[in-house]
Amino acid sequence: MSDRIKGELGKVARGGVLSLIGLVASAIFAFLARALVGRTFGPVQYGAYSLTLTVFSIALVLAMFGLPTGLPRQVSYFFTKNRKRVGELVSTTLILVTITSTLTLAILLPLTERLAGLLTANPEGRELLKSLLPLVLLGLPFAALMNTLIAVAQGYKRVREYVYYGKIGFPLTYLVLAFLAVYVIGSLRSVIIAYVVSYLIILMMLLRDLRRAGIVPGISFSRDLVGVIVLFSLPLLTSNIVAMVLTWTDSLMLGHYLGSGVVGLYTSASPLARFISMTVMALMTIYTPVVTGFFAEGKLELVERFYAITSKWSVLLTFPLLFLFVEYPEQVIGTLFGPSYTEASKVLVILSLGFALVAIAGPLIQTLVTMGKTVDNMKGDIMGAMLNIFLNYTLIQSFGMIGAAIATFASYATTTTYKLSVLIRSGIKPYGKRHALLLADAGVILAIFHFIKVTGIIQALVATAVATLLFYGIAVLVGVPEKEDVELIKSAGEKYGVPVDWLIRILGRTSREEF
Repeated sequence: MSDRIKGELGKVARGGVLSLIGLVASAIFAFLARALVGRTFGPVQYGAYSLTLTVFSIALVLAMFGLPTGLPRQVSYFFTKNRKRVGELVSTTLILVTITSTLTLAILLPLTERLAGLLTANPEGRELLKSLLPLVLLGLPFAALMNTLIAVAQGYKRVREYVYYGKIGFPLTYLVLAFLAVYVIGSLRSVIIAYVVSYLIILMMLLRDLRRAGIVPGISFSRDLVGVIVLFSLPLLTSNIVAMVLTWTDSLMLGHYLGSGVVGLYTSASPLARFISMTVMALMTIYTPVVTGFFAEGKLELVERFYAITSKWSVLLTFPLLFLFVEYPEQVIGTLFGPSYTEASKVLVILSLGFALVAIAGPLIQTLVTMGKTVDNMKGDIMGAMLNIFLNYTLIQSFGMIGAAIATFASYATTTTYKLSVLIRSGIKPYGKRHALLLADAGVILAIFHFIKVTGIIQALVATAVATLLFYGIAVLVGVPEKEDVELIKSAGEKYGVPVDWLIRILGRTSREEF
């Protein structure tokens, strides 16, 4: 193992563990907020709430113009090629995001009543949306700038802002304010106001922190950099829009055809399933800047090796949640949202399998963007989005929310397959024998436990723990761990003061390699 790979693996271990902690905390806070709204107001109003946040998410993608998506890569690249202009790049991007987010707000505000009429079939949900949409859109500039500042920090290979502000600070602030809004004021409008205020609070704190660290420069605007930034971001904007179609078409079309009540049921499952991919998201916070450096130096073999290791760890870390959601969906949804939402349990299974494909594939999007293949990335997203729209239109009216889940699964499978083919044609061979062994291991465990029935969430969690131990045990016995994996474990253990010598000894006794 080269010293370069060893050093960068240490960064991924430290940053990835911290990011995973942040993502888990974010998941807990986000679902407490959703459960609070869902349990307090019921499926119809919860559906209107979900549609409101869906519109906000779509508007935010448009408002950011794809700029934060490519910013970690651009900052890292400028550090390698033209370090003196990093400050200009950051300042110019922040100004552009301020302009685009303000324009998006100005365009959408007059359209909120029309949007409400299109988004839900039932009158109660429509009236709710008319009052909620103007409020939530006011948060666009705050959210866009917050995400851009976090992207800047990631370009500096800093994970703390992503975790402390993006994944812990915002959802925790919102949870506290939403709790006060529900129990003191008792209206959905106050919950949405809490959402907007949370973005403003975190933006101010983040800006202060990054100024003290010297990362946010003084105000400057470079016209020649505008072209570089926009040209790089346009394909990413297109990909983000298409990814948005992949993410939100199901909820929007369910609302249009079947009403906000069905959306409320569906969105008890869909956000849960998305957390299947949170482990790969955690690893990606530091993966992109590191691989950008490899690619800028022309070291494609290091990119390939780094990809293989990262994708293998994505499978290892994804398994527990995938197992829980696929084997025991009713227990999960019933515990989080209440018995009136368990009708969506099959939706959770189908969507979990779809997001598992994304996690198993590894850092596809980030690698393609790093290699400059943003157009190919965009093509894959367009293919998936077109299929998603067609299948949702075809299946929802006949099969309801199950049809929407099938459409989403098929879309993600298509997109992932295409992007993987592009990566392989580019000379990257991302997987090996150990990756295949892990997938076979997971398949066997899922098949065995499918015949083991449980009645409550405690039993489901115990079964998940047992299955996870078996999964990891079999992985060790068949020789999945490599030297690089041990380096990851050592680095994470040293960083967070966790004793891992016992684990290293076990791996050493069972592995075919000498650690």
